Amino acid sequence: MPDTTSVTTRSITIIGDSHIQAIKKALLDRTNAGAKPRISALRLTGKKQGDLTFDEAVAFAAQRGPEDILAVIRRGNFYNTLALIQHPQAFDLLEPGADAADLQEGAELVPHAVMKDFFTSTIQSGYVKMHRRLREASPAPVICLEVPPPKEDAEHIRRSAETFFVQNNIAEAGVTPAPIRLKLWKLQQSALAASCHELGIDYLPSPAGTRNERGFLRPEFYAPDATHANAAYGELVLRQLEAISRTPNAGLATVQEAIR
Repeated sequence: MPDTTSVTTRSITIIGDSHIQAIKKALLDRTNAGAKPRISALRLTGKKQGDLTFDEAVAFAAQRGPEDILAVIRRGNFYNTLALIQHPQAFDLLEPGADAADLQEGAELVPHAVMKDFFTSTIQSGYVKMHRRLREASPAPVICLEVPPPKEDAEHIRRSAETFFVQNNIAEAGVTPAPIRLKLWKLQQSALAASCHELGIDYLPSPAGTRNERGFLRPEFYAPDATHANAAYGELVLRQLEAISRTPNAGLATVQEAIR
């Protein structure tokens, strides 16, 4: 467990699951280049690796100061676990205001409202409880980081799929079409942003310039797997948080505008 003694200088701490690896790699690149960043990235303990348990993260949050920043990035692959692999019954959903002509041919139409309610209830039953504990424990403001958007390149995903997807036969079943995965990512992030607003937690979108014109993660930010971003993406997230730390009284919306 990291040191939990009182913090006397403004610090940035990021706590998360697998998506935090992009940030940890960016910090390592900075260190290797001779920098001494005042930023910590801590991975929650999973089956194979991690820096601290969630209970330890709550205790750690309680020791932050009101001028510090605590950022969280958690459970970002839920929508991928749900639908990265093509389901035997192809499905699609029509977003409000979208053209029905863009729907996948032959797919079963799932009502958008039903899928929205599903993501909302899932967020409420899991993410919200975790975020509330951190928010109640920490004197520091808590910022929720948006997880990287999905990758558009199905061949990259098939070729680089993580063990979970390989074991669940992605090679034979195929990859869910990119537009559908993007719709699910949007629903997850919308539900997460709404829950953060209710808790008084700021929600920080993915860095400007990391998405292509269709809304997917740009290839230069791909990690060599199916679902994660790389150190270049993590570096841009660090710069977002550093910009916020330099303007503590400006408000997140003002800072977001300044760094775009």
